[in-house]
Amino acid sequence: PLEVDKDVDIGCDCHIRLLGKRARGEIFLAWTTSDPVMRLNGKILKLRITQSGGTRQREGVTSIGDTQVIRLVASDVRVRFEGRVVSACDSNENECEGEEASEGSLFVSVRSKSHSFPATCECGC
Repeated sequence: PLEVDKDVDIGCDCHIRLLGKRARGEIFLAWTTSDPVMRLNGKILKLRITQSGGTRQREGVTSIGDTQVIRLVASDVRVRFEGRVVSACDSNENECEGEEASEGSLFVSVRSKSHSFPATCECGC
């Protein structure tokens, strides 16, 4: 897992937490306006986002039930989150700061080995 305030600043950001008994909700991957980072084999790895969006995000609207897909890469590492939006603030609210959460699966491929994990992706301030 990433260490908050050491590996990554948590504030207005997006982060992916693994779900399940062994994961304990630890942050696996995070990004703000800088490059996404994750810890892999004990080392911090910087990734590049190749796709981020969902079914209606091109229209600037995110609604509960929308599909969320995020793809990231770094050399021989491929990461993909696929999920459904489970909470999103109403864009008509004055206090809305783009907060949204999706639940789904995180797929991590390193060389020829792939693993999948239940995960949640949260974005906002």
